[in-house]
Amino acid sequence: MNAELKRLLKQVETDNNNKELIKEIGNNFYFEKEYNKAIEYYERAISIDPEFHKAYYNLGNTYYMLNDFTQALKYWFITLDLCSDHYKSHYNIGFTYFNQLKDINTAKEHLEKALEINPDYSLAWNSLGMLLFDEEDVETALKYVKKALALDPDNPEVHYNLGMIYMEQNKHKKAEKYFSRSLELDCDDYKSLNNIAECQLRNGNLQNALENVEKAISINRDYITSYCTRGEILSRLKRDLEALEDFQLVIEMDKNRTILSNYAATQIKDIKQGANLK
Repeated sequence: MNAELKRLLKQVETDNNNKELIKEIGNNFYFEKEYNKAIEYYERAISIDPEFHKAYYNLGNTYYMLNDFTQALKYWFITLDLCSDHYKSHYNIGFTYFNQLKDINTAKEHLEKALEINPDYSLAWNSLGMLLFDEEDVETALKYVKKALALDPDNPEVHYNLGMIYMEQNKHKKAEKYFSRSLELDCDDYKSLNNIAECQLRNGNLQNALENVEKAISINRDYITSYCTRGEILSRLKRDLEALEDFQLVIEMDKNRTILSNYAATQIKDIKQGANLK
């Protein structure tokens, strides 16, 4: 328990009807990742003021962290009932429908509403851009994510997403630039490291690609995509036995049998048939 939380808990002993104080205790528990305790204090603040929209909003955020998306949405919608211009609730609803519930139309409606209320909210531009990217409207996606970058130039996720869009356009040098900036802002960004390796692979820079994908694997050994990337690099370097090991590992790790294991199986077949040997 941090010193600030101890101070607030001491203060509430003599000020136990202060909804803002009680909410702040909930916030401290939230940041300590003690989500059930955070819920307890947010609910206590609401019991003092049943129209305290800040506590409802924070309850939604807390339930989201517990992967209870139904409850999260419930409290964000209550927040909007109490405060109709609460753009962050619209954003969170849109983000959840997009990323968790895969309801694109509802997601788009709320992301656009968030931007209608606050046109300078970079997170909404970023999410709306990636929603359109998933819908294969690449040019509009690029425009929106660039808008997010202009508003928030030090957000690593925005740089990462721009890299993804440029990769889709086969502009690998541009993509590598944005992945590299994402990595500068978040040194543990193993996905950017893997994608830098992918870009370098496409540009024929195999040794640097291998170094970067191995850095990605050292950060997160459970990220299956990196083994696909390394397998392809090793195959291009004519290190086929090592490539086979990586592709076989992909199949073993990919319990859900996604496109990655199908790709790995094809690569194994090609290597064994000598199709990749020059």
